Amino acid sequence: MRLKEIREAKEPRLTLEAIAERVGKSVSQVSRWESGRSAIQSKDLDAIATAYETDIPGLFGVGREGGNEVREIPLLGRIVSGAWEEAVKSTEEYVYAPAGRGRRAFALKPVGDSMNELIGENGYVVVDPDQTDLVADKVYIVIDVDMRASAKRFCVEPLRFEPCTSNPSYKPIIVGKQPFTVIGRVTDIFSPL
Repeated sequence: MRLKEIREAKEPRLTLEAIAERVGKSVSQVSRWESGRSAIQSKDLDAIATAYETDIPGLFGVGREGGNEVREIPLLGRIVSGAWEEAVKSTEEYVYAPAGRGRRAFALKPVGDSMNELIGENGYVVVDPDQTDLVADKVYIVIDVDMRASAKRFCVEPLRFEPCTSNPSYKPIIVGKQPFTVIGRVTDIFSPL
């Protein structure tokens, strides 16, 4: 669930001003959070959840029933369809994702149009590096022969990795004809609150 949806679902309806006052931020900052133009710092999540009259899992649309929880995972960097080393420079930031994913799962923020059919410009992908076995129609982070990292869907007829983009300059990787490395399977795709 999105922040704006949570706020507008409350009776009586909460205003941007009320939320801003509760969290000690400006109305414009709250508006940027709600529109996805600004990321929320993990240190602010408790105050934001309280302001929106929910808990942290509730901010993500996850209830506590059945043990559904969220957990902090490292945001390793931005995946820019460039050298993998560029994609994983920093682990100083964290994002929240559904619990129950692999212990070594990490998030990447796509930059540019290399994954635009999967996710919007402000979204993230969660990658489980322990899931490298290929399953038809699943999406993987793959590094090609030129050391470009991107998300590609595994297809079986013929065996290939199809780009998840509308940009025709990204080409499929044909299994057996081109070298590639699977970094891990994309287990979740989400946008910031």
